[in-house]
Amino acid sequence: VESAQEALREAVDLGVKAERWEAVAQASRDLLDCTGVWDPRAAAEMLVLHQACTARAALEKVLMTALPLDSPERVALRKRNALDAGGALKSASVQRQIVDAYLSRASPAWRRLAPKFPLADLQASLAACGTHAVCLDLHETLHEAVLYLAVVRPEAAPSDDAAPPVVGRFLLDRAALARARKLAATVRDKQRRRHLDVGYHDDGAPPAHILLSLVKEVEGAALLGGALAAVEEALGEERLAGRSA
Repeated sequence: VESAQEALREAVDLGVKAERWEAVAQASRDLLDCTGVWDPRAAAEMLVLHQACTARAALEKVLMTALPLDSPERVALRKRNALDAGGALKSASVQRQIVDAYLSRASPAWRRLAPKFPLADLQASLAACGTHAVCLDLHETLHEAVLYLAVVRPEAAPSDDAAPPVVGRFLLDRAALARARKLAATVRDKQRRRHLDVGYHDDGAPPAHILLSLVKEVEGAALLGGALAAVEEALGEERLAGRSA
């Protein structure tokens, strides 16, 4: 196990340096599965990094779609993707550095996509707005479904004696998860049919009632009950203040 952990840590470090965010997302997720949550700070860092890299890949596609066809930024993004697809060639690496330098200089949107790493950088950003970061991530295998939780506190200058992030690992009921997904699919199907045909007649339960059943299922002890209780406890006064506001 130790050799696997070392290999994954090296993969994360190399991926961050090379800005191969999809590889970093996979390696950080695997490292979290491998090490668990016994080290709260390391677990929170890997969970936040995984989600940041996954979101970055999705937002990059959104940016590509939003840019005009003749935009220099779009051309640069397409060139970058083509270089990444070609493998780790030295010539491609040099061209990729040129493209990245141009995007960092010319595209404010591109600069905003950079994941916050290490965790201290994220905490410094949170301190600027005085809020917490809450991360939930579902890991599924053939045999189990595990929900990881991290609540990262805002700290301008984290120290050794500072309170660590709150982390948790919750084993979910696969039967309850299947029921929740079935309810969600039913709601989507009813809404799609009603959108296509305003005269669509449905003798079953209306979508609003099914949504209430879905919320009750998701908030139950078999799914998010434990995680939600941990978040409530971690946020404490901040959540109460937000509720009263």
